[in-house]
Amino acid sequence: MDYPYEDSYVAAEFLAGADLDDAQRALISHRNAERLFRVPPAV
Repeated sequence: MDYPYEDSYVAAEFLAGADLDDAQRALISHRNAERLFRVPPAV
């Protein structure tokens, strides 16, 4: 999501409805950013 330029509800609905498995959805929603920005995973 590109906040504040995109509607977060629309982005969440798209991600929830996309033909992705759980691992792919996690990569798109947070894991890539955690890896790239060296952010520790949320507990």
